[in-house]
Amino acid sequence: MTDPDPFVGLDADALAEAAAEDQADARVGVPAAPPARGPSRVSWLLASRLVEQGVLGVGALLLAGTLGRDAFAPVSILFVAYSLAVTAGGLGLGVAVLRHPAERTLARAARRRARQVDLAVAGVAVGMGLALGGDGGQVVAVGGLLWVLGAEAMVAKAVGVKHGRARETAKVEIASSMVLAAAVVAASIDTDHAISVVAVGLLAKVVLEAAVLGPAGEAFSADGDHPGHWQVWSTVMLAYAISNVDYAVVGASFSPAVLSVTPADHARATPVAPRSGPLTPLSDAVRHAPA
Repeated sequence: MTDPDPFVGLDADALAEAAAEDQADARVGVPAAPPARGPSRVSWLLASRLVEQGVLGVGALLLAGTLGRDAFAPVSILFVAYSLAVTAGGLGLGVAVLRHPAERTLARAARRRARQVDLAVAGVAVGMGLALGGDGGQVVAVGGLLWVLGAEAMVAKAVGVKHGRARETAKVEIASSMVLAAAVVAASIDTDHAISVVAVGLLAKVVLEAAVLGPAGEAFSADGDHPGHWQVWSTVMLAYAISNVDYAVVGASFSPAVLSVTPADHARATPVAPRSGPLTPLSDAVRHAPA
């Protein structure tokens, strides 16, 4: 599966914004920071992207190898829920902030509407999770919480990058990624509670980002521009669906456990065990194909 970046398709915009801020400082006579003062805004943004994606990727492989394909399946769904939440939560409002001119504000009513939708989605998911119970119910309930909290974190990070706080935003993202990394290591040790530990790590990550970066109120006003929620959200969802179409087809055709076969088997460096079911003819054909 292609794990989309939380700033899906917009890293170039964020980096260009940070570079433009540095150039603007130079044009108004602000002396450029000497090398001893530390990395630039662009460097911090790149570092935060690499750290977060590294934690998610390496963490998934570590847990796949430790838990095995069946136990890893619900954990992998949590990772998917996180990436979807920070990408498409809030009706795409975080994406709209990144695309909107920094000198103009968005309508406060638009954010209120997005929050209402997020809370409704989270409420339904938590209710369903409690009704289902077990590991499946836990994954559904946590997915609902990630949806609303991930959207808040995404908006806070987008506003931070757009309004001259790229370094601070990147530092918070790096710190929150380290919290998730600690949770992944703990889950690989306490395998009996891996789902709960990873869930706590993902929730702690988005809560830390939203809380430390603040409410991001400067990007919104009563008479601000309306972002065109459904146009932005549909574009983001289409990009997400296209990048994950293979994953969705496999999951719909077979079962959630199949989704974790490849990372789990590769991490364990063992061949896929023969099994009956719809994949057996395909796996047999691959196994016996001429070299």
